[in-house]
Amino acid sequence: MKKILGILGALVLLCACIGVVMSFGNTGGESRTATPASTPEPAPSYATIRAQMEGMTEAQFKQYARSLKGKQVHWTGWVEDVNETLFGNYEVWVDMDAPDELLSVQDVTFDVPADVALSLRLNQKITFTGIIDSALNVLESTQITLSEVTIQP
Repeated sequence: MKKILGILGALVLLCACIGVVMSFGNTGGESRTATPASTPEPAPSYATIRAQMEGMTEAQFKQYARSLKGKQVHWTGWVEDVNETLFGNYEVWVDMDAPDELLSVQDVTFDVPADVALSLRLNQKITFTGIIDSALNVLESTQITLSEVTIQP
């Protein structure tokens, strides 16, 4: 029993030490104050992103994709489809190339409420803003997922 109490005491002491060390994580003694939330940095156009990703190695692509995360977009594209997801949410697939383009694939995806999803039509041109969550290179196609999307009227 003494052995178990000793181990528990050591664990409590270790946790306390870790807490003290983490509280001093602010190096240089400078104080950190909360700054008001700022507007995310704008992302380049989709065409620019696609062009910059061409010819990148996998490592270069992953680094570039990470640099895009959290940037704000204001783009225009065409509704390729709207799908109901497993949990009853709705996901919009947007093609950034006009519907009459020879190779037309879904490039951007984002979730929307049901009322918005059900008001969209195939090949409808939409302008939207959002924040980049991820960028993937799938079969030489750049696919971007957004959050906090608003479709302009």
